Amino acid sequence: MADVQTMAVLARQPGDPARLGRWLVLGRAGEGSGTVVYEVTDGRGVRGALKTVRPGESARPVAWRLHGEAAALRRAGTAGVVRLQEDGSAAPQPYLVVEWVKGPSLEELLARRGPLDANQVATLGTLLADVLGRIHRRGVAHGDLKPANVLCPDAGPILIDFDAARLFDVAGGSPRPGPDRAGSWSRARRSRFALAGAADSCDSSGWELVAAAAPSRGQTLELEETREMSLRATPRWLAPELARGEPSDGAADVFSLGALLVYLSTERFPFGSGRTDEVLYRIVHETADLTGVGPTLLPIVQACLHKHPADRPSAYQVARALLPQRQRPRLVA
Repeated sequence: MADVQTMAVLARQPGDPARLGRWLVLGRAGEGSGTVVYEVTDGRGVRGALKTVRPGESARPVAWRLHGEAAALRRAGTAGVVRLQEDGSAAPQPYLVVEWVKGPSLEELLARRGPLDANQVATLGTLLADVLGRIHRRGVAHGDLKPANVLCPDAGPILIDFDAARLFDVAGGSPRPGPDRAGSWSRARRSRFALAGAADSCDSSGWELVAAAAPSRGQTLELEETREMSLRATPRWLAPELARGEPSDGAADVFSLGALLVYLSTERFPFGSGRTDEVLYRIVHETADLTGVGPTLLPIVQACLHKHPADRPSAYQVARALLPQRQRPRLVA
């Protein structure tokens, strides 16, 4: 749901519902493609962020999207992922409710205070890579990792907005269609990075991190569905395979994580700005601008930004590589 949970809530507008299911609508928190997000309460003190069809839009495609997002959130459910409160995608006016998270997004954080130092980037990168590793192990790829989709409450970063998420089956280390979506499958890839077998666990000044052995990865989804889901993601954060409209799995999240580490270090996107087609061309064909990335982070970022998915480390491997550099950053302006 982008960073709508930290935006000012506006009064309801003409056409906005007063209630959906058990949820009382308090005001608008943001808008997306064909959707609107409201701050809601159930009348018993539970607050949520409710995503539903924007007034005047067709309900059917939004219902399908919300159903897919709910399926991804259910499968991904782990620490560091926004919690699903209710799946109302089958209702006459489809909706989805997640917990209301209080805290700035990474986008807002950098706008206030500028780039983070190397230790802060390493710590946030470790925590985010660990969350990604856990959802990849459950067969979920986020699909739209960017600063606006990471909230930073005191307890640690939270991933939100699974609208472009992809589901894949990692059971037995080989890809096969999972129960949530069917698709055409290709042979599992193996990273050129050695897989560490031992689990690491530590406590980072109150932010718990558990990095386990890296799972095998598999590709998912029909090409046409992948193209449609890629359009819902933010183009400048897409991995090359998604920019080409190809199927993908968690390796695309690792590419986006590498781009995010550059952004946290420099407040710049590694493939520049401009028209969408220009940025996508650079993502697919050109080398990233890593000026300003510290020497300890540079090899990790370069590994994440490999053009070929099989040449990237897994998310857990990124977490282990960043682990020795971590210390809890002070995430206040």
